[in-house]
Amino acid sequence: MLIAQISDCHIRDHVGAFGKLVDTTETLGRVVDHLMALDPGPDVVLATGDLTDDGTETQYNTLLAVLAPLADRLLPLPGNHDEGRPFVSRSPTGSHRTWQRTTAVTSSTITRCAWSV
Repeated sequence: MLIAQISDCHIRDHVGAFGKLVDTTETLGRVVDHLMALDPGPDVVLATGDLTDDGTETQYNTLLAVLAPLADRLLPLPGNHDEGRPFVSRSPTGSHRTWQRTTAVTSSTITRCAWSV
């Protein structure tokens, strides 16, 4: 199984975000094009945290339009910028369950080199 992860898209209502350095919508479009060109393509695409910058309905409309080619394999997981009614109402399946916060809790620790996770 091939899993791709897209994170912190921060889709905004206007171009020239982040000090006019990054057009997040255009950048995400290039990422989607790259994923669609992979052979084999990803089985699942995790879109994690801060998918939009302010959580407006306009931003979710833009986000869903850009991610549309990946809709059949997309699993969105919200971040702190993605709270509220527009996030729930823009669920691609029309169900709030698609956009619910997913939490995993474990007591396991993995230690590699000097890092423990």
